[in-house]
Amino acid sequence: PGVSEAEPRDQPLLNRGDHKHPLDPVPRGYLAAVDGKPFRSKTSGRLELAGVLTSAENPLTSRVIANRLWHWLFGQGLVATPDNFGKLGELPSHPELLDYLADRLVEQGWSMKRAIRSIVMSRTWQQSAAVSPRARQLDPANRLLSHANVRRLNAEAIRDSLLWAAGQLQEEPFGPGFAANSFTPRRSVYIRTNRNSLDAFLGVFDAPVPFATTGRRNQTNVPAQSLTLMNDPNVIRLARLAGQRARSEPGVEDDGQRRARMFRQIM
Repeated sequence: PGVSEAEPRDQPLLNRGDHKHPLDPVPRGYLAAVDGKPFRSKTSGRLELAGVLTSAENPLTSRVIANRLWHWLFGQGLVATPDNFGKLGELPSHPELLDYLADRLVEQGWSMKRAIRSIVMSRTWQQSAAVSPRARQLDPANRLLSHANVRRLNAEAIRDSLLWAAGQLQEEPFGPGFAANSFTPRRSVYIRTNRNSLDAFLGVFDAPVPFATTGRRNQTNVPAQSLTLMNDPNVIRLARLAGQRARSEPGVEDDGQRRARMFRQIM
């Protein structure tokens, strides 16, 4: 599938979504609440769309990006519904902070690396996860960020951690991807995504299915997850390699030291 520049056509409005009852054509354009001017281009309008998306007058794009960066760093966005900034979504817990991050993102040339650096070097990021009794009482969901959130590893990090604990993870960057379900000892970011053959291990731990955008992943706690860590042949193989790695560590003289070393490596 692909797109090409061809003769543009305005699509009709479908009455209540029914393709059998089309209404008048709707001019191509952006969200009317932000910029209601239709695109008058004789081409597809993609260039005009890109211009509106990144315009300094567009209040949406920079805030959505800043919120998603915050979400992936802290486990929850300033707007807790990263896919929905509309009336059915939640209001931001810190609207002034979201505005500041969005404005800073634009001023720094839309550099996500610089935005991430500024967040992780902040006092908020460096807070302890210890919860005070007063914070537990007044803000049990920690929406006001009085302390750090304890977060679960996502699917890819679980797989990478297993490989690392066994001393098998290849950390060289770049290069071609590899097939799913192979437990090739490379980082999970290089797994090829084929919608007809998804990685079963990652799926058990809530890796998103690539049929729609997923701004916030599901977090489940189901028996299949513990059973996979107990019985999966690849996990068993990596556990044995981790044990062999501990036994071969220099300067370790007894089983107690080996257990302590294994615990530190795994954690």
